[in-house]
Amino acid sequence: MRELDQNQLGRLGAAGILGPDRNETRAWLDHLAMGKPCVLATPQQARATLEATLAIEHSMATGNPITLPLDERNLSAGSVSAESASP
Repeated sequence: MRELDQNQLGRLGAAGILGPDRNETRAWLDHLAMGKPCVLATPQQARATLEATLAIEHSMATGNPITLPLDERNLSAGSVSAESASP
């Protein structure tokens, strides 16, 4: 199948959108064009997932438990603050 275009959203081919982001792209376009409910994560859900992931990584690296939510000032990977850790 010949690819017509390629970008972040996936590849556009003769059969439609192809590639790993096909379902996400299709859901977003259906939401925009047809008013279907958006099934993608909200920014708040994405942030909560990122926070949990950072806490898990920090806890594994240090062996210390982490309390959520993380400190607002220290959300970057590898820099979870001591204030966020449980005693």
